[in-house]
Amino acid sequence: MEERIKMAIYTYFISTDFSLGIDLNCLNDTIKNYGFSNNFDGVTAIYDDDEVNIEFVGSLSPSDEDDLDVIVSNHDPGNCVEESDVGNVIGAAGYAVSEAQSSTNSTTPIRKLRLAITELPIGTYRIGWYYEWASSSGSSDFRARIQLNDTDDLMYHSQEAKDSGTDQNIPVCGYAYKDLTEGSHNIDLDFWHERYTAYIQSARLEIWRVN
Repeated sequence: MEERIKMAIYTYFISTDFSLGIDLNCLNDTIKNYGFSNNFDGVTAIYDDDEVNIEFVGSLSPSDEDDLDVIVSNHDPGNCVEESDVGNVIGAAGYAVSEAQSSTNSTTPIRKLRLAITELPIGTYRIGWYYEWASSSGSSDFRARIQLNDTDDLMYHSQEAKDSGTDQNIPVCGYAYKDLTEGSHNIDLDFWHERYTAYIQSARLEIWRVN
């Protein structure tokens, strides 16, 4: 007789357990790399039910359950950083991607994605972005920005959704040209909401040397 594998599902709530928002790829990688004694099977989110389900093959020990609670409570999408090197030739590029849908109830900026560039040569660069957004409300604003080095806003986005819901995803893209000094630079995509819940997915940042 074939033995049936028992799965253990640990359920958390997006609105109360993830105060800084959630990035599924980042959370999945954090849990996978932690080294739980049971085999980790993945993270799924049901946004309409406000749930995140974390699955393991078999139940965790009490100490592992406590550790999982700590990972969830400390989860910060802003700590998920992609690093790229840009070569010393025109056309050299760096990029960062976060495809999974993230959400936040924050009324102040929360980082969705960071492109950290090291050893950048001096020059003129094209900085590009793309993301898809949605809102839980059609009567208040989703907000986002592209920020260079934590101070320079390259783009600010504030818009009411025509239709609310996690499946009403609206694409946004654009680019800016910047003269950058030699060294390290950060490019961030941040998002938040005026009053309710903001959703963002398919986030991409890129940088190209043009001169």
